[in-house]
Amino acid sequence: MSSDNLPTFSKKLHEAALAGDADAQVDLALCYSQGWGVEIDHAKAVQWYTLAADQGHEAALHSLGIKYMHGEGVKRDPVKAVECWQRAADLGFAMSMFLLANCYQNGDGVPEDSELSYSLYERAAKLDYPPAMLDYGMLTFFRNLGTPLVEEAYRWLLLAYEMGISGYQNPLLEVGRDLSPETKKRIRAEVLAERDRIIAEGIYLPGDYSSYEDEEFEGEGDDDKEAGEIPPPPEGLFTGGDGSSFEQAVKINESRSGFGASYEYYWLNLLGQKKGLGWTLGRQRLAYKCGVPYDILEVIWSDGSQEKVYFDISAFYGKE
Repeated sequence: MSSDNLPTFSKKLHEAALAGDADAQVDLALCYSQGWGVEIDHAKAVQWYTLAADQGHEAALHSLGIKYMHGEGVKRDPVKAVECWQRAADLGFAMSMFLLANCYQNGDGVPEDSELSYSLYERAAKLDYPPAMLDYGMLTFFRNLGTPLVEEAYRWLLLAYEMGISGYQNPLLEVGRDLSPETKKRIRAEVLAERDRIIAEGIYLPGDYSSYEDEEFEGEGDDDKEAGEIPPPPEGLFTGGDGSSFEQAVKINESRSGFGASYEYYWLNLLGQKKGLGWTLGRQRLAYKCGVPYDILEVIWSDGSQEKVYFDISAFYGKE
């Protein structure tokens, strides 16, 4: 949704919502949730999302699930969040499939089910949702080491990268390490065509801060190429601690859910630069403490050491 099309509170919008217009109810809920033309009131946002959700509005179901998961305007209830996202996923809503996949991956509101989680990531990725491309690509890679499906994993990771999920250069290079330059060139040509299709359809647009360089795909020895010096982060992007625990979690101050996750990898790249080490991702999982969502990344450094890094993702996780 562009800034030109953001809803704002008005008497006309309120009247349309009262008349039962589900789209207007969702827009009104967004106004209360974000403070657009009215004071923020999460409880009122929940009321309007609920009315639209009762009419089967998939975006309302998705956002209502977020409210239940975060405990905003309503008592936190992961089970109800999952119910909302399941209904939206059944209607083909990719963002809800993605969040539902996270729940099954981590046992949040449902029993852990890695196979169902994987299939939901796949469905969301194939509906062109960029964050799902990342998770599906990484899971495909770890499930299929040493098989031809590594090419498929590389394809999805590169497409995620081209769509703006651009902070994970080291894992991308690791996945492509055993692929020939010719194979990577072929995949990249296919990925760029796919990216252009997605952009033309206008549903998801790429981020504007990708640092991926074309020369990664040119000539011999690509796999051994070192990533260049990483530019410093924007001021205020990272606050909090050193990432060593929940209490010392790195807080990412980015409100766009499609981009916030990429900054986790960017921060790890910065840390790796300080250590003089490369890294690969062993496992990534979502956890809650005192109602705050955290990403816990288990990192394998190039010297063989391992480390858990905690990120406070409350600024962007699951936001509308």
